[in-house]
Amino acid sequence: MVIVRTLLFWLIAAAVGLTIFLLDYTFVYEHWHKKFPPNSKTPAVVRFDITVSGDKVTAYTVSYLRVPEWWHFEESRRQTARRLLFTVSRTAYGFLLIALFACTLYLFARKEPISWQVILPFPILVFALTFVTSLNYAPLWWMDYDPAKPIGSFVSEQFIFTLFRSLHHAILMFIFLFPAEFISRDRLPTGIPLGIVVRPAFWKTKEAVIAIIVGFCVGAMHLGYVTAFYLLGRKVGVWTPLNIPYSNAVATPLPFLVPLFEGLEPALNEEFLSRLAAIYLLWRLTKQFWLSVFLPNIV
Repeated sequence: MVIVRTLLFWLIAAAVGLTIFLLDYTFVYEHWHKKFPPNSKTPAVVRFDITVSGDKVTAYTVSYLRVPEWWHFEESRRQTARRLLFTVSRTAYGFLLIALFACTLYLFARKEPISWQVILPFPILVFALTFVTSLNYAPLWWMDYDPAKPIGSFVSEQFIFTLFRSLHHAILMFIFLFPAEFISRDRLPTGIPLGIVVRPAFWKTKEAVIAIIVGFCVGAMHLGYVTAFYLLGRKVGVWTPLNIPYSNAVATPLPFLVPLFEGLEPALNEEFLSRLAAIYLLWRLTKQFWLSVFLPNIV
């Protein structure tokens, strides 16, 4: 049963349709106060429709958001700009990945020593986390199952896809780390070589403690910024639709693995690529540290 407080709405349109035996009446109501942004001349408004056939209500739509036509045009223009920026950033990412891959092949060709104890734990961690998280989605595989295909073949395909996907993430992590770890052995204008950072003794030093405290403080500042942005922005019409991502995670045996993977795997990739590999590689090529830090952060 749906209850609508009609005193909060006013009738803005009515239409009559003729069927074979009955007349259909459609009434459109609009909310008095719910408008986004509230001070705009052409805001998005909350409406509901009721269709009456004879003496019965045959259809209704409760509390939908009606968006002005010019909003669609503006959103299309912004979407085009987003796609252009995405294409530019992905192109730069591709060039950077190719450069790191070429650097890796060059170091292998020169038979440079590899610090396996420094590099290997991270690809193994990414592989294990990706593999376990993908297997966690195994109960949802059957949503795409074709009954005409043998069960063994279907399960094998899904397992092999999961294995290769995990290997892909691990290999990318190795390509990020190997050149970066090798270049970080040189004396840099700032920063600490990766081989020192991964040692347990480093995390007991003053530099590590300060970095951890600063990191937590920056995280808290960012959380406060986002909260203040929306609290203050509501007064000038800023709003965002509610969205719950990864809704299928609750249907998995271990739902906590999904946010763990979605947070840790991108964090490792982004930090090792943009904050480590890209900076060190550009610094080696340009010898301009400010440029090496600035360009990866744009991408």
